[in-house]
Amino acid sequence: MNHDGPRTTFDTHTHLHFPALAPLEQLLSRAREAGVKYILTAGVDLRTSQRAVEIAEAYPGVYAAVGIHPGNLAQGYQNALAENIDALKGIALSSEKVVAIGEIGLDRHILSEVLSRGDKNPEDVQSGQNPSISPKAANEQVFALQKAYFKAQFKLAVTLQKSIIIHNREAAEDLLNILSDVWDASCRDRVVLHCCEARQELLDYAIAHDVFIGIDGDVTYSRKKQDFVKRVPLDRLVLETDSPFLTPEPIKRERSINEPSNLVVIDRAVQQLRAETTEEAATQESGAFFTNQVTENALKLFQMST
Repeated sequence: MNHDGPRTTFDTHTHLHFPALAPLEQLLSRAREAGVKYILTAGVDLRTSQRAVEIAEAYPGVYAAVGIHPGNLAQGYQNALAENIDALKGIALSSEKVVAIGEIGLDRHILSEVLSRGDKNPEDVQSGQNPSISPKAANEQVFALQKAYFKAQFKLAVTLQKSIIIHNREAAEDLLNILSDVWDASCRDRVVLHCCEARQELLDYAIAHDVFIGIDGDVTYSRKKQDFVKRVPLDRLVLETDSPFLTPEPIKRERSINEPSNLVVIDRAVQQLRAETTEEAATQESGAFFTNQVTENALKLFQMST
């Protein structure tokens, strides 16, 4: 990619299936006007993964990731892992615009919320199973299910030679343990830690294994994320909006719904933060160079050419 050319950007993580983002024609038009040339929309279960493929097929410049999010392992998922992985495989192979398996991963945050309320895990209530089980025991069952689905989907991605989008929330140790078991050499430059937590052990793993770090709109208001992004090597950075979530400041004050056109706000914020680190960074990463480099990173991540 020519680093001196016009700036284009790649929003590497959105959820365009959410009704809040409709109508998509207008949203995508605003994104193009802002310079967002490429957008990836990610499914979070089988239904929305199919919808992600439909959206990608319908619009130029939009690509799809398909996967089962750890927070979506509710009714119908407990005893059907093989069946659901097979269904996901079919969706992944249904279109050339499916470039990744994701988002997949682990999430202890949603389980801790259940424990703090003191009620049963909603997945068990929905499925009608184990009505007398304690919230803590129920949570451990669901987390075990998360790990099983994460491993199975990671292995599916390796088999299909697809890139991988990883969700992690408050489960870094468990995540790294699983990655040590399922990691394949072919995954280098093909994995991203989506909305990566500001943890040094995750960054160390990413650098050692050529994993990309996804940076979102929370970098505009989270001090931890601001300090973290300064430590990420430029060749490991990709940018995401996670639309319709994580609206960046100052737009967040005006409206809560995020959209891909806001990627330019994140781009500028990260540039400014990194320029504060050293004078050399301010010179080397300014303007078009930075934007084109993170776009090049995203194209490498998803094995796409310009």
